[in-house]
Amino acid sequence: MKTPAKFAIGLTALVVLVALARLSTLGPTAAPESPPPPPPPPVRTERVFFISAQIHENSGFNVSEIRVQRGDHVVLVVTSLDTTHGILLDLPWVSISNTVPPGQTERVEFDAEQTGTFTIYCPNPLCSAEHYLMRIALVIE
Repeated sequence: MKTPAKFAIGLTALVVLVALARLSTLGPTAAPESPPPPPPPPVRTERVFFISAQIHENSGFNVSEIRVQRGDHVVLVVTSLDTTHGILLDLPWVSISNTVPPGQTERVEFDAEQTGTFTIYCPNPLCSAEHYLMRIALVIE
């Protein structure tokens, strides 16, 4: 006849065997998946452009187009050659309006955060009769 202690040990062994058998049918347990790593930030390149400005009748801005990549840090070094000119740029993420007195140079900086084609203007409507033609296309790819 079995004693209660032997019966308890036998019952415990049976429970352990059943539990192990049950675990073996479940297959390997997978570790919880970690989220994928974030994408690397876009390569940030500093792009410097030297712009000279004079009344449009004498050629206006020396460049008609500036092309950069999204994420670039853009630096415009603007020199006014004859009268007050400057840079007027109204982007969805930043608005810039800088005037440059004659014979001086100003530095304008911004990050190219969004793709598209934008227009850089001269902010001084009195610079010349053809002021409205003083434009630079800013293309962010």
